[in-house]
Amino acid sequence: MSRIALRAFAAGIIFACAVLSGAYYLFDQKGARGTGTQETTKLPEKNGNEEMRKPDKKQASSVKPVSPDKGKETKKQAHNVQDKTSPSSYSLEIKSGMTTEDISNLLAANKIIKDKKQFEDYMEKNHLSGRIQIGTYVLTSFMQLSQIAKTITN
Repeated sequence: MSRIALRAFAAGIIFACAVLSGAYYLFDQKGARGTGTQETTKLPEKNGNEEMRKPDKKQASSVKPVSPDKGKETKKQAHNVQDKTSPSSYSLEIKSGMTTEDISNLLAANKIIKDKKQFEDYMEKNHLSGRIQIGTYVLTSFMQLSQIAKTITN
């Protein structure tokens, strides 16, 4: 091979590598994001990133003792409040081929959402219907539509 032919061959290899690397980094890679058929399990965080803190000395000294009679009443009241406000949770399993309507029917049947039409409209309006991921998700009745949508699309 002559020098000119060898240089042209090397320039072609460098150009091809540049084009392929540009296409690799510029265009969306669906397989690399994990949008395949792998099943995932998502659990909501209970307290986010909040940490439990010990009470300060000032706070500890400001606590007043409670008489035994008042303590029993407050425990009963606290127990009644917890019964009324306890959220119902549901483990939603999304399988391949499920539509937004199927998911909204399951959520409405398990009393996670009140209006299935409102959920379907929210998903369509925000273009989230095509982003639903296969997997098992724990949802509660206190979650808003946006939180439910974020959970099942991530």
